[in-house]
Amino acid sequence: MPDLVARRSSAAGLGEAFPAPTGPDATVLFPASAGARPTLPAALRQKGWAVDVVVAYRTVPAQAPSASTVRELEAASALTFASPSAVDAYVSLRTEAGLPLPIPPVVACIGPVTADAARAAGLGAVVAARAAVADLVAALTDALAGGVPGGGRGAARR
Repeated sequence: MPDLVARRSSAAGLGEAFPAPTGPDATVLFPASAGARPTLPAALRQKGWAVDVVVAYRTVPAQAPSASTVRELEAASALTFASPSAVDAYVSLRTEAGLPLPIPPVVACIGPVTADAARAAGLGAVVAARAAVADLVAALTDALAGGVPGGGRGAARR
């Protein structure tokens, strides 16, 4: 069971919910990706925590897709992204493939930061109501069923 659950499922939301330290040597270990945004460590430092950021993983680019993978993408109804780095990787694949990788009719993102990255890359985006897998699935389901953006179970918006 978690000791703390933020109201908003985001780095900013967790930073807001995190309590102030109770002692002088309060330290937080923050395992993160190599390209992680500094939002949460900055919020914790502002509250008085010492934050040790440790790179736990790196996102590496995938190889250019095969012709059969491109055909599968052409037949897809939707594309989902759970992080801005995934958007960047897909856009890079499109560029490196030397042929335009298809963009399905629905592009769904787990949260607003990822949706901003998708939009900046020229992809429209349906956004989950909360940054949670269940909400991403609900938003995607609504969009594929022709649901009204901004309404329905997933409260998706474009």
